[in-house]
Amino acid sequence: MGGADLAVRSDARLDLLETVGATQFFGGVVLVQWVAESWVWPSLAGLALWPPPTP
Repeated sequence: MGGADLAVRSDARLDLLETVGATQFFGGVVLVQWVAESWVWPSLAGLALWPPPTP
């Protein structure tokens, strides 16, 4: 039972990381369009945090 719980927690962490990365990436893209190009770096950081899709 501990193994299944660990797997669920690991999946939840990856889902959270994906959500944070995607939000930061797309938020950065939107802010680039509206504000200035200084928001490119947060957008790229979000892209770096975005984990690859799992099969």
